[in-house]
Amino acid sequence: MPRCVICQQLYDGGRELTCSDECHEELVRRLVADSGEFKKVIRLSTGVAYKVPTMDIIEKRLRAEELDQYPLWEEPKTDNNIFRQAKQLRQEKPVLEMNEEELEIVKIATMPILLLRQFSEIPIDDGLEELAKMVDEAQKEVK
Repeated sequence: MPRCVICQQLYDGGRELTCSDECHEELVRRLVADSGEFKKVIRLSTGVAYKVPTMDIIEKRLRAEELDQYPLWEEPKTDNNIFRQAKQLRQEKPVLEMNEEELEIVKIATMPILLLRQFSEIPIDDGLEELAKMVDEAQKEVK
């Protein structure tokens, strides 16, 4: 007899992982909370990526031809400007919650602010934005 992954009770028949509709709903809620509301699903035959609700992946046995009903997956646009990245990271989470890569971006980007006098009197985020604009202007001139 299988054991419910939510309440740990033994059960006979029913669903594959849970013993009841209530436990199934709790499992779905946890899976969506852990893995996000949407997943990137790629149709192997074409390589096209779709934005599919995690709920649909769990509840339905999706076939390739059903993917067309979902919107195409769009990759988030990334800003390659390290100063803007650092400013965004600082606004999104405390330094103690950053991973090593994020912390390294912030450390490298804030170095000019700590070293150059022109930035000594302004808040760090303002200095990061000024540096980001300088990089943007320099990139425009190169193009």
